[in-house]
Amino acid sequence: MAHRRLATLAVVLVVVLAGCAGGGGGSGAETAQPTQTAADQAPSDGGDAESESGLDIDSSQADTGPERYRIKRATYRVTVADFDAARANLRAATRSAGGYVGSESFESHEQDNVTWRTGTIVVRVPAEDYASLVGAIEAVGNVEEKSSETVDVTGEVVDLQARLANLRAQRERLRTMFDQADSTADMLQIQERLSEVQSDIERLEGRLRTLENKIAYSTVTVHLSERHPEPGSLAQDRSWYDQSLVAAFVDSIDGAVVVARMIAVAVASAIPYLALFGALGGIGLLLVRVTGSSGRRTIGQRITGRFRSETETDEVDAEAKIGEDRDRGG
Repeated sequence: MAHRRLATLAVVLVVVLAGCAGGGGGSGAETAQPTQTAADQAPSDGGDAESESGLDIDSSQADTGPERYRIKRATYRVTVADFDAARANLRAATRSAGGYVGSESFESHEQDNVTWRTGTIVVRVPAEDYASLVGAIEAVGNVEEKSSETVDVTGEVVDLQARLANLRAQRERLRTMFDQADSTADMLQIQERLSEVQSDIERLEGRLRTLENKIAYSTVTVHLSERHPEPGSLAQDRSWYDQSLVAAFVDSIDGAVVVARMIAVAVASAIPYLALFGALGGIGLLLVRVTGSSGRRTIGQRITGRFRSETETDEVDAEAKIGEDRDRGG
């Protein structure tokens, strides 16, 4: 029994070492692949310039070379006359091409009581129908800007496929060993290793499925925008009476608020000057009053003295005249 257990453990160790060697072989395949693709890079780039699909086969190696796996992405900025109509046409063209809308978003804008809409639509279409979708995009409006990108993922796909083949072979050997194990300890060890291999297989399969989806379906991002008015253009072309009553009332309220704010600012700015000039004016008025009172008293006194002297002179003359009359009568 002990000899059989040791033999079983030795076989498990051999399987594990074989798996490690297989993983190293996969890395070597990944390292060698770029060398092969680098030689084909120039012709493949030329093919990408004319190809409209995400998954392509290099025409120069269609019969002798390996299949090329490419991911195609593009971005368009389109100005349209009617946002809703352009959006509906784009969705219809996507469905006709066998694709689907991945995501979309839009928003409304307003200026001078005129509204317009902008939005972004991300669509996925089969790589072979990419050209037909591009034609539909150019038909919905005026293309202001466009860009495209092609990514060659052949090396990554080949590496994932090789690593998956190696891991699946390990899994089959471990399952066979599990069926032949005659002790609980051996079964637990094999099952633990089998779980690790299965987890690695699922992870690589998920990555490969993601790449296959990106290769099979090209991603196109379309930014749609209605034409919006230039700043102040509508205000210059429109008469003051060419607006609704509500808009006129709101504008008048805004105007009243602006005037009130201007008055408040002017008063606040003038308060320091008013206080200064008011103080100076008060001091000047007080001085004028004090000086005027003194002057009026002096003049009054002069007039009173003159009046008194004239009265006394008249009295003296009257007495003198009376004396003369008495002398004449005597």
